[in-house]
Amino acid sequence: MKDKFINFRASEKEKKQLAILAKKAKMSQADFIRHAVFNKEIIVIDGLKPLQTELKRIGNNLNQLTTRSNMGHFSVIDLQEIKEQLGKIHEVLADLCDDKNEQLRSEMEHSDFVFDPERWKIGV
Repeated sequence: MKDKFINFRASEKEKKQLAILAKKAKMSQADFIRHAVFNKEIIVIDGLKPLQTELKRIGNNLNQLTTRSNMGHFSVIDLQEIKEQLGKIHEVLADLCDDKNEQLRSEMEHSDFVFDPERWKIGV
């Protein structure tokens, strides 16, 4: 029995887009949301928290450098260290994605899942 209400905030654009998508799918908005939430696999990649922290640090460093440069404290900035840090983060992300893709491929090979692109064809 569906007797509980769940409310969430959306922008006007999101609200209109939801109405359009639900109508095109010939579903109520509630059914469309339930289908989108419960009939899709959510992929979680562990190990991103340290990368997020490092990216925040790099962003803070860039902001500080930009502010000081705009104040005239210096005119040339060597960003080699930041470039190297971003390269390392990129490598870790690529490895995480490769690992997750390999895991998904393996799961797909050992399941009876069949992708039907017509089922998911909903234009905006």
